[in-house]
Amino acid sequence: MAVKEILVATAYQSRISPVTRELPEGYIEWLGEVLEGLEAHGYHVANALRDNDFRIEDNPVAAYEYDTSSVRACDVFLGILDERGSKGIQTGIGRAEMLGKTILLGHTQDFVLDPFNRSLVEVGAAQEVKMPIDYGQLERIIGD
Repeated sequence: MAVKEILVATAYQSRISPVTRELPEGYIEWLGEVLEGLEAHGYHVANALRDNDFRIEDNPVAAYEYDTSSVRACDVFLGILDERGSKGIQTGIGRAEMLGKTILLGHTQDFVLDPFNRSLVEVGAAQEVKMPIDYGQLERIIGD
């Protein structure tokens, strides 16, 4: 298998403490496990939070530049969706689609995609990936 570059986008803004401006430790651990699992299966992984040492980027221009260059550089865009929603993930999906990237919509087993994201799956612009990730399914979707 050729090494694939995967950009993992997550909804984290709504999890930031308004007092400390930090993310909950449990969220950081969960995300770390997801990213490490992908790497253990041979993928190169980019993620804004981890690449910034899990500090919140307060510079919107730097965040925009990171997101834009990361989508251009990746082979696969994995947006992990949840009930909180994320304008950043949706923007990334649009960028990835325009650049012809493989788009994966990751979510828990019981999460229901909203109509827009469901339509992306139905027209073949994106694939659903249930969490935790089934790496056999992932390899079938991504291929070589």
